[in-house]
Amino acid sequence: YSLIFGAITCVTGILGIGIGAALSKHFKKKSSRADPLICAAGMLSSSPCLYLAIVLAKHSTAATYVFIALGETFLALNWAIVADILLYIIIPSRRSLAEAVQITICHVLGDASSSYIIGAISDGIRETRPASSFWRFVSLEHAFLLCPFIAVVGGALFLWTANHLEEDRLKASPIAQDSEEVTPNPRS
Repeated sequence: YSLIFGAITCVTGILGIGIGAALSKHFKKKSSRADPLICAAGMLSSSPCLYLAIVLAKHSTAATYVFIALGETFLALNWAIVADILLYIIIPSRRSLAEAVQITICHVLGDASSSYIIGAISDGIRETRPASSFWRFVSLEHAFLLCPFIAVVGGALFLWTANHLEEDRLKASPIAQDSEEVTPNPRS
């Protein structure tokens, strides 16, 4: 099962990044707030898919895989877009540091700590129940319900970002133009 899950994750990651980039390219022509709105839509759409994948796991493996695939595709919509947003709200001389900090925070709060957090929640639930394989499954299932909740929080934060993005972009724009005028072009 882990090989199937890994394959789904790889395919949906590539698919989500491509779809997100294409949506961004198309909708940026219509709205300067398109990028965070696409990210919000992806996060908010992933939440019910992740929830259904979790609650259907005990009933249907196939349905679980379908909802995992949909949820991961929606989550991956924002990966390329977030990097793009970061690049146009940060002045050029600080972009590499900003990108490094963003990637580090994503990993620290995501894949580095999430397994510990989910495990701790599961262990806490299991301690209050009789020892059995059923309660090991149910406690892990309940712990995983944190994921759809976090997706909703992420979607809400992207909606908040949409309200402030243009202001941040305008603040960085004159500084970026000034630094480009001062910095000599190496190709000249």
